[in-house]
Amino acid sequence: MIPPTIDFTTGTNYTSSDAHLALNTDFKIGVIAKRTEDKDDLKTFVVTVSYDGGTETTIDNVTIPAAQGGEFTKDYDLTTRTTTGTEKFTFTVTNRDGLITTKTIVITVS
Repeated sequence: MIPPTIDFTTGTNYTSSDAHLALNTDFKIGVIAKRTEDKDDLKTFVVTVSYDGGTETTIDNVTIPAAQGGEFTKDYDLTTRTTTGTEKFTFTVTNRDGLITTKTIVITVS
């Protein structure tokens, strides 16, 4: 059994890896989750954020519709806080078999 994949959208206006951004700055993270085996459709997609190493808070929890079971894409329009520190965004996809893939992006705000 092979877990699903998550990739970040690259290109103009997208943040696709760890970055340093200014206070109160708009940014966008695009995600592309894909199944890796024909019948193992994607089931859920969860996004959490934690600030300065603190507790994670869920900011999105999606039950993936059957029509997107093979590939799920979504853009997140975000804004950094007005205080310095780190913002860790965690993206988790689960497939039909319960296999999980997680990726993170850490934004350092200064």
